[in-house]
Amino acid sequence: MFDFNDKRRLSPVLHPVPAGVSSVCIFGADGKPLTSKEDNDYEAFLWRPYLERQWGRQDSPLLLFVLMNPSSANAAYDDNSTRRCLDIAERHGFGGMIITDIWALRSTGNERLLSEPGAAGDNMAYLQIFTAGDINTGGEYYRRLMTLKNNLDFVAAALKNPRVTKVYCGWGEHKEPDERQRLKETAALLRSSKKPLVCASQNEDGSPKYVLYTPVGAPLVPFKAD
Repeated sequence: MFDFNDKRRLSPVLHPVPAGVSSVCIFGADGKPLTSKEDNDYEAFLWRPYLERQWGRQDSPLLLFVLMNPSSANAAYDDNSTRRCLDIAERHGFGGMIITDIWALRSTGNERLLSEPGAAGDNMAYLQIFTAGDINTGGEYYRRLMTLKNNLDFVAAALKNPRVTKVYCGWGEHKEPDERQRLKETAALLRSSKKPLVCASQNEDGSPKYVLYTPVGAPLVPFKAD
């Protein structure tokens, strides 16, 4: 099983979520409900299939990010990746953002995505939701999220959110066969949504660059998910 004592898994660089920004964060664990002692220990969660930030009106459009895999951010704190995502979404006129990932394992690198059991997040046994601010999670959308067990089901659910008007692709380059198969599944899901796909820049192989590898303030351009 995953070594939770391995401190290389998550980045220690965290920043409080800006004032006026509300959050929803869903974490996954792999066997049983966490104890009260563990409930606020974000390190105890293996997966983070869903992260949402809102700063605009409750009916304002949301930008959906589909990235590689989650790292340290939670309901109360941003890491460098989520800070960049927030900047991109706000800069382009969105009132909030949702971050989902192709892989669910919380890690600062992708070297473990093929070696760690359960890295894909396809069998999450227990979910826990954390909130900050004034987002009402009592509606049908959030109740549905809390019944999901497969990481890509969270991507599909976010795509169906009527407030999501655009999808930012930023999963980076993947060369291994298992990674490419995962990308094919994700690409098919994105195409079926019929929602506009964008990125800020592409790698030489045509894959969308990860958010931290794109220039600050870069315009969003159409992206074709093959």
